[in-house]
Amino acid sequence: MPVDFTTELAGTAKMYQTCFPQVFDHINSVTHLEDEKLSLLNGNGPDVTDQWDTAHIASFTGIWDHTKNLLQYAGFNTIVDTQNLGKIKGEMEFDSYLGYYDEGIQSFFSIRVLRVDGLEVFWKYVDKTIERKPRNRMLLGWMSSTTHTPFVINPKWKKDNFRDYIKGETTWDNVNGYLNAVKWTDDKVQEIILGFRERGLENETLFIMYPSYHP
Repeated sequence: MPVDFTTELAGTAKMYQTCFPQVFDHINSVTHLEDEKLSLLNGNGPDVTDQWDTAHIASFTGIWDHTKNLLQYAGFNTIVDTQNLGKIKGEMEFDSYLGYYDEGIQSFFSIRVLRVDGLEVFWKYVDKTIERKPRNRMLLGWMSSTTHTPFVINPKWKKDNFRDYIKGETTWDNVNGYLNAVKWTDDKVQEIILGFRERGLENETLFIMYPSYHP
């Protein structure tokens, strides 16, 4: 972004560089999809079309810092955030001010409730896309808020994996919380790559990892 705090959304300013979803949207507009459909009917169609599906999935609120507006502005066709997940679950009580846990279950008054979360929707989107014959190409983004203060991690993961790097640290914005959030993120990156491998997609997928939040 050319300026801080998303002020480019406040007026008539434009993003200074075309974003990937916008590029793929243009490719979709000039792709001869009817020719692909005809060749498929003739028995020599492609397994993968030249059309692109672009989606961004997260378990935090799209209202935060105009996130959803920015993603729409960048050209994503499908955007899932806590507002969508809350509608799926029939409730909107967040796990923190940022939104829901990225994965797992939540406890309400000692009653364990199955959660619908960002990673679950992520895999459903992948599976639904690759089931198509032929299938479209994907630009798929997943963003976590775990490494953003206050480093809210699923309690089950913390119980099994939390490490006390700095003894006795109790502050809200703390090093222990951040380092464990980074470890959690490493685990999720491994899980995602292995998930693509299990689906036979690893060798045709480009993984790009980047920090979007800082402690």
